[in-house]
Amino acid sequence: MGDDDQTIYQWRGSAVNNILTFPTRHSSAKTVTLNENFRSSKAVVDLARRVAEGIDPLRRLSKSMIASGHQSYDRGDLLALSFGTPQEEATWICDRIEWMIGLPFTDRAGTPPRGLAYSDFAVLFRSVSGDADPLVTAMHARGIRYIIKGLSRLFQTPEVQAAKTCFDYIAGAVDGDAVVTAWTDARLGLREEALKRGVKILDEARGWAEGMPWDAYTIQGTYQRFLGEVGIREEHLTAEVGRERSELAFYNLGRFSTAIGDYERIRFLSSPPDRFATFAKWLEHQAGDYYEESDADAGYARPDAVTIATVHQAKGMQWPAVFVPCMRRNRFPSKRQGGLGVFHIVPEAAVNDADRYRGSEDDERRLFYVAATRAQKYLALSYSPGPGKLYQRESQFFAEATRNTYVLTREAARPDESTLNRVPSPPCPTRPISSSASAS
Repeated sequence: MGDDDQTIYQWRGSAVNNILTFPTRHSSAKTVTLNENFRSSKAVVDLARRVAEGIDPLRRLSKSMIASGHQSYDRGDLLALSFGTPQEEATWICDRIEWMIGLPFTDRAGTPPRGLAYSDFAVLFRSVSGDADPLVTAMHARGIRYIIKGLSRLFQTPEVQAAKTCFDYIAGAVDGDAVVTAWTDARLGLREEALKRGVKILDEARGWAEGMPWDAYTIQGTYQRFLGEVGIREEHLTAEVGRERSELAFYNLGRFSTAIGDYERIRFLSSPPDRFATFAKWLEHQAGDYYEESDADAGYARPDAVTIATVHQAKGMQWPAVFVPCMRRNRFPSKRQGGLGVFHIVPEAAVNDADRYRGSEDDERRLFYVAATRAQKYLALSYSPGPGKLYQRESQFFAEATRNTYVLTREAARPDESTLNRVPSPPCPTRPISSSASAS
């Protein structure tokens, strides 16, 4: 079973032809078309379907998706807005999210509505590394809680920057005072005396010598012992910095534990000094790029925070409200990259359907279809000119959206507050840091 409109991993080698040709390759196969969308409103489904219908008919199964869920459509749910700068675009997204907090939303038919919370919002980029900085800056300045899905930006968060100094210290790149300062700057309410005890845990790893047992000096074990010694515990952090900050800190430190596990599984045969030294260098020079499209946060309870992710990372997810910013020509749809590539090494003739690795507009339409259908009720597309000559014009997908009857190209006047019937937002559950390489 598969949906050719959601086949978006061609760059990893997936082939839409596997779905398109399945009935001809298997004569006994019976085709059953599942064309009902139970997630999204009729407006979201209509917009996504019309963009998908622009795919070459020879490269798409014939179908017409219909909305069969309970989500209603109200004028203003779908927007396509243009902004003069990326900063203006980011400011509007922040404004919109803050205004929507507490608006009533019904998860299932027949159940009472609840208020929208930060975790009900997602901002999906074609490229987080290329375009998300203005939004991250704006959210940080406004105090809007957010997580960046995967691990690519994880290493820039204050608590993970602090964790990184632990391994810089073991590798001899910084002194103990730098470790204490970094954790103090992370604003987790940790006591200086506890942090100094934590540094002694790091000294144990630093003092490994030939003949000492290897299994007592793992990166993961040292990390967990340090966190326990300095007081990274749910009840302590909640009391010191509040539930929201505590949730984010645990979430990020837990994902860092996952990165440690990934690395240590590869380097498990290295001696402890080599393992710690190369880990510190990996964090400094490679880790961010290594996780650009990963979904290594799968399995962790999400804190009450806005999700920032690439469209690829959002596959299989859903949110009441989705923003798709930076709808620029050459970005979404993405421009084919020139220069050296795999086919300068591997002959194209040796790879079946080699062109799928380069990507096409049809592939980008499938990606837009996935982005749009992550939204249950609210969907906002936006454009602002990006840096450089390549990204000055709006995406053709954005232009197509502006012609859709359900989409407004100007935000309607916000109704009087007394008419909105806001509902309290439920608290979001937390989960402690994983003590092993993978989250359960």
